[in-house]
Amino acid sequence: MKTVETLTRCSPGLAMGLAPVFPADGPCLEHLPGRARGRRGLTLVEVVIAMLILCVTFSALLASFGMARRSTLMADNSMTMTHQARQALESLRTNRYGTAAFSLGTHTIANGDYVVTRNTSFSNTVDVVLTLRWQDATAPRQSSVTLATSVSKALHR
Repeated sequence: MKTVETLTRCSPGLAMGLAPVFPADGPCLEHLPGRARGRRGLTLVEVVIAMLILCVTFSALLASFGMARRSTLMADNSMTMTHQARQALESLRTNRYGTAAFSLGTHTIANGDYVVTRNTSFSNTVDVVLTLRWQDATAPRQSSVTLATSVSKALHR
């Protein structure tokens, strides 16, 4: 508990019956432990260093959001093109075995091509490798998806 002398020293108007106020140089620090009496707050250097650490942390956090967005867009494009490739492959499989769609060689389709080769293990069977390409908006390179299947004369008469 503060003595009357300490209170009078910390709030000089208290002795005259006035409400306690802090002296002009700040609050009374006599009740604080010895090591804390000389400190009244943070120095400018400490505040600047703390702000710098916060800025670096938030910059890294914002950069990670950008990378996550790009990654999500790439995955979405890849899934869309894989779905389109499956649809194209299924529409190819609906053709009869002897049609021009299954003639040996490279055939062009929208966003890519497919290559028909003779299967060496089984006669009356061809291998079809379908590749779709697209320009990814998130990367400067061209991306592609490739699917393969075999078509047999026994299944596609």
